[in-house]
Amino acid sequence: MKKGGIFLFLFWNIIAVGLLANNNDTDKLFKNYFFTNDMESWELLVDSITASNPGTIDEKIELLYGHYGLVAGLIGNDQKGKAMEKLEIFDDTIEQFLDDYPDNGVLYAFKAASVAFRIVLQPIRAPFLSSSHLKYVEKAIDLCGEKGLPLTERANSYYFRPNLFGGDKSEAVEAYRKAFYYYKENAPDHWMYYNTGAWYGNSLVSVGEKEAAAEIYKMLLKEEPTFEWVRDELIPALDDGSVINFFDSKDFTH
Repeated sequence: MKKGGIFLFLFWNIIAVGLLANNNDTDKLFKNYFFTNDMESWELLVDSITASNPGTIDEKIELLYGHYGLVAGLIGNDQKGKAMEKLEIFDDTIEQFLDDYPDNGVLYAFKAASVAFRIVLQPIRAPFLSSSHLKYVEKAIDLCGEKGLPLTERANSYYFRPNLFGGDKSEAVEAYRKAFYYYKENAPDHWMYYNTGAWYGNSLVSVGEKEAAAEIYKMLLKEEPTFEWVRDELIPALDDGSVINFFDSKDFTH
């Protein structure tokens, strides 16, 4: 495509994203970009929502989900330098929103996620940051109960920590299960429903429950046949019982 064509494509894409965002279709857009690992469009949508200056807490949380997926997607696509830049923006945005909503548990779950991303990007700091991640997870659950993102972050903590430091795959399975069914009941069209479902299946494989994992994958693909991560990575991995970890996968989040 010629440079002029690229410019026009990006211009009209930005316009379309802005119009759709104004029509409350952001969930649908994020979901479509998640299924196809379309990071460029994902980032444009995050920028568009930011520019619209979201006012309600629901709009602010949707923006944070966008940042959450953007940072993880950049890490998964081996763009760690840019991921660190976006993580700083993510952190600043969380703090701004906490100033207005200091008792919102989901915001603390995002703080936990930001710590987890920093551990991935700077593993040498893991011994110093792990306790902060756990603190924010538990504060999130204390404030808002067992909602989707706090449960997901609890599951991630159990799944990725070494057993010596409190990791527990069985506990991770249970937390992913609760998070998955929370999203299924409360936000079945949100991209996190599918993301958490994929990690729930992957965690089942990690404890030897391949048949149960296959059922989860089949459910997800029946609902969304274009879910590339499940279709092209997780289901083929069932043949040898292998699991996908954060560094191997091209998914949007962990």
